[in-house]
Amino acid sequence: MATIQGTATATPPYVYDQPTVQKRVRDWLGARATRLDRVLRAYERGLVQKRACVLPIEEIFKPRGFEAKNRIYMEAAADLGEQAVRGALKDADIRADEVDFFIASSCTGFMIPSVDAVIAHRLGMQRSLARLPITQHGCAGGVVALRQAHEHLLAHPDHTVLVLAVEIPSITFQHEDFSPENIISASLFGDGAAAVVLRSEGESNQPTIIATDSNLFPESLDLMGFDLRDSGLKIVLKKDVPTAIQRYAPEALRGFLTSQGLEASDIAHFLLHPGGRKIVEGFESSFGLGAGGLEFTRSVLREHGNLSSATVLFILDDFQRSGRAQFGDMGLLVAFGPGFGCETLLLGWGVDAPRTRALPALACGEA
Repeated sequence: MATIQGTATATPPYVYDQPTVQKRVRDWLGARATRLDRVLRAYERGLVQKRACVLPIEEIFKPRGFEAKNRIYMEAAADLGEQAVRGALKDADIRADEVDFFIASSCTGFMIPSVDAVIAHRLGMQRSLARLPITQHGCAGGVVALRQAHEHLLAHPDHTVLVLAVEIPSITFQHEDFSPENIISASLFGDGAAAVVLRSEGESNQPTIIATDSNLFPESLDLMGFDLRDSGLKIVLKKDVPTAIQRYAPEALRGFLTSQGLEASDIAHFLLHPGGRKIVEGFESSFGLGAGGLEFTRSVLREHGNLSSATVLFILDDFQRSGRAQFGDMGLLVAFGPGFGCETLLLGWGVDAPRTRALPALACGEA
């Protein structure tokens, strides 16, 4: 199993509160703002209070083609990613040249060589380093990367694995797109990077990945993603996303827990990717957590916005630094992404058995 030994995050220097962003959007819309007033209320109804960006806000709202946007992405992703990686390695007390496998998740731009290769050269990682860039899992990419780390360590228990999620969604803003999708995405997303170091062994206060699960929701392929255009990556964000999550996610998560001999009441900590207010509140209601029950989810969304694949790693970092987990606790780390589906990790603090309760016996012919 994989034990999380170090975490760290990095954010860019330009930080803006929601009223400032909303004013900039209204100025950009001009006369269209009155017609789109209902959409603009998302800035006031949402849970985001501030976010960080790699560019000053006036630069974000300037028209750029894909090439110019992607150059900004390449530089910012490498710099923020390096900062997060250095922090996680320091937190784990591990040298860069001790890393055997480097997994990097990012969906808001393209780099070949990939961001992991750039950082590996900068930090002088070993020549035998294995790398895996993950580019198309969107917001679920951070959990997918941790799952890959877990599976690698099952096969190579003597290895050290580094996971990085870095996203620059601010540069995906479409200057000539006045659709609700573009306006609402500008109210949600922020830039940042987060890194995690994993090994097979660790201390009892360090979470271990006990089990993983992937669940693809039916009839959901077109709910979320990007369209690649000359003006860059145009977000696809259908209004049915919260409905799909509320419809399928509770069933998927309870099924996963049942497969591990667990119930929702066995989970002490729910660490959920915050897609938006409706998703957060719907999850709290479905699992009886009470309003505000997803404390760390809400905190990251409030302070950083939605950082796509890096968000769950920000939540994990905040949670680890809180010291909230007790020996014997279990938690779920959950994210949703294009496809459309749910990626889940079962975490344990000092728990090394995947099943704590015997599964009910199946009758003959049942599956």
